[in-house]
Amino acid sequence: MVSAAEVVERLISERAEIGFGFVTDENPQVNVALQRDVSIGAMLRHDHPLAGNRGPIEPRECLGYPMAMATPEISIRKVVEPFLMQATNTLPPLVEVDSIRMLVELALTGRCVSITTPIGAQTDIAEGRLIFRPLSEEVNEIALA
Repeated sequence: MVSAAEVVERLISERAEIGFGFVTDENPQVNVALQRDVSIGAMLRHDHPLAGNRGPIEPRECLGYPMAMATPEISIRKVVEPFLMQATNTLPPLVEVDSIRMLVELALTGRCVSITTPIGAQTDIAEGRLIFRPLSEEVNEIALA
């Protein structure tokens, strides 16, 4: 598993013929054959205080709780961090991980609001262990552009 930037670099240098990833920057040297839009949101354990409302959530609402986010190399972070910085001068202490699955596991502990996509957590969401609240439309419009 590598970052989206590394996937693109491997495709351009012909070290890979196919790549999967969350790409936020277009590259004219890479032909995207299939694209699927996925919302970014807050992944919460079912009993977390922010889980009561199932609608979209503003990034600033998450700042009052311990948060887990992808490392800066993972493209989701590039989309979300500017919106968090609009709400505060400095980010609170974060658990930073380079694994989407680890973000799901941290949400399952109930100790963290994990900023991620629902990918990899579909079973936990369907069985009610986790709640996924998409971030505000403004964040996801940029993420999906």
